[in-house]
Amino acid sequence: MTNLIVMTLIWLTCSFNFYLIQFLLTSFNQVYISTIFSCISDMVGYSTGGLIFAQLGVKKTQILGFSIATIGGLIILFVGL
Repeated sequence: MTNLIVMTLIWLTCSFNFYLIQFLLTSFNQVYISTIFSCISDMVGYSTGGLIFAQLGVKKTQILGFSIATIGGLIILFVGL
């Protein structure tokens, strides 16, 4: 039961962040350029995530991914875009 709750929270967090990024893309001046760069970064992220997953396993990959996302969010919060 605990695994179900943890995975549900992870899915909820990832889905919310994905749709938030898609919403924020439309708020920039050059929508098409920012969307292209977002798609390119998604492809690079998925490829890198697959390689890291193959090397580290599930638990360490999730910890690393959420740590990087937290650091990036804090940088955006305190430094800005």
